[in-house]
Amino acid sequence: MAYGVRRTSARQLALVMLGAIMVGVAAFVVGLQIYVHSEDQKPGRFPEQLVFVRSVDDVVSGGVLFIRPKQLSKPLATAGTSGK
Repeated sequence: MAYGVRRTSARQLALVMLGAIMVGVAAFVVGLQIYVHSEDQKPGRFPEQLVFVRSVDDVVSGGVLFIRPKQLSKPLATAGTSGK
């Protein structure tokens, strides 16, 4: 046997792989519960409008027009001090 090389049995390898799969599935399930789904957004919070334009040569382009929210954000002031 070479320096420090240890042979692992097939059973140990299978248990490690099973454990890794179980951790991955658990992380996926927890991620589904925590993730904020886009369909949960309230209307008017992010006002947008889909727009389509057809040019003279019949090329259709589409996009999204984002509208500023009705309630403007409050101004934010930052103060900094530097000590020497």
